[in-house]
Amino acid sequence: MKLQIRLHPNDTLRKRCIVIDKVTKHHKKLADAMHVCMRLNHGVGLASPQIGKNIGLFVIDTRSIDLEGERLTCFNPEILEGSEETVALEEGCLSFPEKALNLERAKKVKLRWTDSKNEVHEKWFGGWTARAIQHEYDHLVGRLFIDYVEDDNG
Repeated sequence: MKLQIRLHPNDTLRKRCIVIDKVTKHHKKLADAMHVCMRLNHGVGLASPQIGKNIGLFVIDTRSIDLEGERLTCFNPEILEGSEETVALEEGCLSFPEKALNLERAKKVKLRWTDSKNEVHEKWFGGWTARAIQHEYDHLVGRLFIDYVEDDNG
């Protein structure tokens, strides 16, 4: 399955995603293809709206940039909490080639998600994984990283 990344201002990037009732073989294949697409495009995260699907799904693999990084496939993810402590770092987005912004985000987040076996998990994440989770979760609710800056022309 070959996927194409949607670039801003594609309308799909602004739509809220729907909940997946049950993770199926089709969803698992899509998630696997998203991991491949993400790697081929040198990303550390990819959300379903970025490939034209408005379902609750994102994939992350921060192991290449963080010693404590993780590889995750998250169906119906929900950020339950974020730490009061924040950190500002530069981040990019596969839907905005050549653009990077310095954004402040929670240093740690508590995530609830369903895995490919339909099992629900809750866990605190830090480092680049926490940042990627926040970035990809934003995609699922129709928010883009440019929304965090007043002037998105820069």
